[in-house]
Amino acid sequence: MIATSIFLSRQGTLPEVPWVMGDPTSTYNWQVAAAGKGKKGKGKKKTQTETLENITLNIFLDVKKREVESGFLRGAQVEEKFNLISVARTMLRALHKAKYRDVDAVTGDGKTLYYAKVDDKSFKEIVDDLKEGKGISYNVIKIKAAHGTNRSVVAHIQKQHSRKKPPIKVVFNGKISTSTLNTFIGYLNKHMPVKEVSF
Repeated sequence: MIATSIFLSRQGTLPEVPWVMGDPTSTYNWQVAAAGKGKKGKGKKKTQTETLENITLNIFLDVKKREVESGFLRGAQVEEKFNLISVARTMLRALHKAKYRDVDAVTGDGKTLYYAKVDDKSFKEIVDDLKEGKGISYNVIKIKAAHGTNRSVVAHIQKQHSRKKPPIKVVFNGKISTSTLNTFIGYLNKHMPVKEVSF
């Protein structure tokens, strides 16, 4: 699985570098270029990282799709063959890895599945309780989480959608370091059939 992303380098350029699973050299070189990691000075290694702000990620999955009739526009929408609950759980864990550990709300097709101001649950309970019951299924799951007071994220996961749109959109509000973004994308690459990640 290959996911392509673009990160700001310390020199201010925008290198397009593939994230290749199973190739540690490519991954390390990408991290060096994106985050400025490993620069030497007077015999000591210095770690620097770029800070980005208000980033939106479009995530495409390497799964089968089928065309869905929508009125007169045949093929205008597609349904992707992935387990929505499994993907949503993985998204929660990826956000947790990226330090967005305060889950504010989780909804399924607009129905509240978890709301922090009402429900008193641990992170593990939030993940474990996210499931579909008999006769209950969802097309869209939305996750809202925060990291401190000035950083929030909204993840939108949708099985049936317009052909040109991604099944997953993640909007980071506020500042986020490239190293944190790398951690987030790396977790998704490892635990999801990710095909491409783009801004």
